Parts: sequence; C-alpha cells; structure tokens
Amino acid sequence: MLLPLHFDKHERTALYCHYLLYEDGEGLSNAANFYFHKQPHELTTEEIATILTVDKAPRHYSPSRHPQAFEEEKQRLLAAYAHP
Repeated sequence: MLLPLHFDKHERTALYCHYLLYEDGEGLSNAANFYFHKQPHELTTEEIATILTVDKAPRHYSPSRHPQAFEEEKQRLLAAYAHP
C-alpha cells in the first residue's frame, strides 16, 4: 500500500491501520486479539508498532524466527514515529 507523501507520519499510520482494519473487515482487530488479546482501541503505541512491523514483512520480521530483525525494525518505526 502506497500512501501519499503529503500526509504526516501520524496520518499515514492512521491510514495504514484503517487499511489493516478494512482490508478484510477484521485485519487490525484480528491482529490485536491474536497478539495481545485486546481490541484495537486498547493497543499501546509499542503494540501497534509490533503489528505494523510484522505486517510489513511477516517472514522477515517474524518475532519468533528473526527476533533481532524484528526488534530493529520495530525500534526504527518507533523512533521515526517519535521524531518529526
């Protein structure tokens, strides 16, 4: 999914989460429940970063198969989100 560059990172993240939610009608909800046993509105920023990281490349960023790559990408995403 390509997002317009004129959106700021918060808008892009929100749009991407909506894409996950509406792609099959339950994407974000299923991921929130599967990974954290929560509803999407209950997720923390770090939990959202986990879902976005795994969704980006499930094989490459699998927390169980490639924990270092997963953690590095998740931290990169969190750092990018934290700094304008």
